[in-house]
Amino acid sequence: MKDYYDIHTWTEKPNKFFKYISNKDKSKIKLEWQSPLNIDTVKIFALLKDTISQKPNGFYSFVQQGLPLDNIIWWDYVLESDKGFIHIWRTASVLEAMYHFEDGNFDLNKFLHSNINKYSKNINDTISKFEKHTVYINHYRSYKDCVEFLWKEIETLNLTPPLSPERHVIDEAIYNPYKDNIKRFIDNSVKFRTLGKSLVLNAAFQIESFLNLVIRLGASPRLKEYPDVLKKHLNSSFNDRLKNLKF
Repeated sequence: MKDYYDIHTWTEKPNKFFKYISNKDKSKIKLEWQSPLNIDTVKIFALLKDTISQKPNGFYSFVQQGLPLDNIIWWDYVLESDKGFIHIWRTASVLEAMYHFEDGNFDLNKFLHSNINKYSKNINDTISKFEKHTVYINHYRSYKDCVEFLWKEIETLNLTPPLSPERHVIDEAIYNPYKDNIKRFIDNSVKFRTLGKSLVLNAAFQIESFLNLVIRLGASPRLKEYPDVLKKHLNSSFNDRLKNLKF
């Protein structure tokens, strides 16, 4: 009797899966969903790569444009047994899966966890061969967006000082519009000071983050071999970073 909780009884043939997605009446097949899957994404990927297919074999992967990070779905795998199919995919934020098992009572979490534990040595060997990439958060872009937003808000403000009445004894027809203009001017002045101070602060952060971005991405290969030195350089004063930018 086959042990369907062993991933080696599953293959990359997606016949049942494609039969399901091409069937207009999907109510005949009961699907189970798991979202999110609270399992180590790298270990799952290594397990599927080691046992199912060297490359992701799902249709999301086939329709990608550019690198995986440029897409909503980074990778997906389809695996099948004579009892059903499993579709696992990695989005930009979570790991998800849908599956169908004819006999029911199939525990996907148990299936994945047990195989990760059972084939941990193979998984670790596979992970050790992965390329390691460093992803930097682009704070420069964030501050740039903030500066542009603040400047647009400032440009909409009417900061024209109201003209004072020509005499101090005036009737309500002159007083009420003058009072409203004074209130408008005060309110807009407060907004201007608030937005202006925030604009100056975010502009300073924008310049600072741009300099750090140039240093991180443009550092010489030799400097990148010493991350502690690079960190000290990034933490140095603004003037020192400018002076040493040639490195």
